[in-house]
Amino acid sequence: MKAKVTFLLSILLSGVLLAQHASTQQPAPAKMPSTPAPVFVPLPKDIQCSLQGLSFRSVVGAHGQMENTNGTVDSLNCWIAAKGEGQKTDIPLASNDITHEIIATKDFGKLRMAPQNSVSSAGFSLSIRADRMKALRAFLLSHDTAEVDAQVAARHPTEPIYVAIPDWADCEFSGMYYQSVVGSSSGMNGSLTGMICSINGYGSLPKRDVALLSTSITDGVLKTKDFGFLRVEGSNSLMSAGVSVFIRQDMVHSFHEFLFQGYSNGEANILAASQYGDLVRVNALLSAHTDVNATDKDGDTPLALASLYGNLDVAKALVTAKADVNVQNFNGGTALTWVSGTYGNPILVRFLVASGADVNLRTKKGYTALILASSWGKDDIVRILLRANANVNAKDNEGDTALIDASANGYVSIVRALIAAKADVNIVRNDGATALSVSLKNEHTDVADLLKKAGAHE
Repeated sequence: MKAKVTFLLSILLSGVLLAQHASTQQPAPAKMPSTPAPVFVPLPKDIQCSLQGLSFRSVVGAHGQMENTNGTVDSLNCWIAAKGEGQKTDIPLASNDITHEIIATKDFGKLRMAPQNSVSSAGFSLSIRADRMKALRAFLLSHDTAEVDAQVAARHPTEPIYVAIPDWADCEFSGMYYQSVVGSSSGMNGSLTGMICSINGYGSLPKRDVALLSTSITDGVLKTKDFGFLRVEGSNSLMSAGVSVFIRQDMVHSFHEFLFQGYSNGEANILAASQYGDLVRVNALLSAHTDVNATDKDGDTPLALASLYGNLDVAKALVTAKADVNVQNFNGGTALTWVSGTYGNPILVRFLVASGADVNLRTKKGYTALILASSWGKDDIVRILLRANANVNAKDNEGDTALIDASANGYVSIVRALIAAKADVNIVRNDGATALSVSLKNEHTDVADLLKKAGAHE
């Protein structure tokens, strides 16, 4: 299969287009120390896990990948699968919520749940922070037999951990030619003439050549001068010529520094560092008087990006530096609306509200933070916003209210909270529908009963 490839690689769940990424910016002045964000790696084959009581919703993205996964899980069991199925061990959860693909555990930090890239399958994969992998394996072995311990040790000597190139970089391959068999586990073979990468997302940024020791790809391996071996995998799709690239986990920080080296655009740097969660770099840029309210190509600020990606410490630093918490992007969204709906994050919502976020600002489609939280089933966030005096009867451009959206989706606890906050149960949507009519249409009889008791009309 020949492919002249000069394409941007974004790390997709299916491994279709690969990402060779960089944080999001341009030239950072001198060398500034940075603290890379935690790197998630897939659980190895010798560690198997099962989720009990799993319920989740995902959106199928433009390329078939599953996105925006939110839901709940009752419990998590894992075991060492060295010989048959090992002894299952309960992994205590810090929360039963799955928020933006993240499952929080008490002892091993955050796990990332990636649903299988198939509308017809409920499969999923789990990833863990690379620095917690050893502790998890030790924990499971301590609950299993010495025989399993010995078998695992023999089968899994210390070997480098490869992770997908971070999604804060864009990379392009030039002159690429490769052959691979769809569905085959064997590595691809081919060649290329060059590879360039840059920090992604914020205009035209300088690109840097990645020095290659060889222009050949052999059994899925590409040799570089500064970052060791890269693993290259062809997309498992007859419809795509995309590739996925993986780098050694211990080289991610070096790759990050390589892409920042020599950059001088402070505004692009602070946007990238805020998204990436690089508190050290953000503080250095703020000390250099970089505009704390710089905006990217979508109109988002460093605070919006830090909030969207769950970087609370960075968000605090930006607010301390007088970041405007109410800047609206080109779609009217704010840091608060980002974290109230799809990417629900109660901790950041609480912080932003306490920092002066206007809970009643609307997007261009008329969505308020409360409407978004109610439509996505974010109980905790709904209560935080109601306590902050969010307009409980605000309508979006189609006439939907928080109550109508929650009723349509059958979110009983949210409907109860909105009614308690004096939501108008008889508000009519632009098309004539009401909270009661949509709840009955969708067969949410428990919601309908609540609405009727609150005075909703048939």
